[in-house]
Amino acid sequence: MSLKRKRLSIKEKLNIVAESEKYNNSARKLVEKFGVGRTQVNDILKNKVELKKMFEEEGCNADKKRKFPKTEGFAIDQLVYEWFCKARNKNIPISGTLIREKALEVSTSLKLSEFKASTGWLNKFCKRHNINFKTICGESADVDEVTVEEQKPEMF
Repeated sequence: MSLKRKRLSIKEKLNIVAESEKYNNSARKLVEKFGVGRTQVNDILKNKVELKKMFEEEGCNADKKRKFPKTEGFAIDQLVYEWFCKARNKNIPISGTLIREKALEVSTSLKLSEFKASTGWLNKFCKRHNINFKTICGESADVDEVTVEEQKPEMF
């Protein structure tokens, strides 16, 4: 029997931890009781200290199921997306390579040397923000070359 992985809130994860600690239940019993996968239960139990810390930090938001964890990558994601939106509003064509370069630049400015703007990161970034690379065309999308040259130093 294969269970689909369920997205759990911090509070739900802590319920699994509490059940495990209180009754000394095995992972198999927890899987049956909570209807989640065995690997997921093992991951939750392995990371229970971090979960308790997150619960203390989140407080009333512990019931929410976050799709994207607030990590260093979250800051990079936000800054790159803001830059992307500004560039698109000015009808400046943006490629995947340009987004990756900007992400590396942002990570360097945030002193996050371990960040890699891989193709996988780019694909997930585009999926998170519903970005499609389409040709910008039409009179409203015409960009004056002088404007592009003026904006280049600002963009980078």
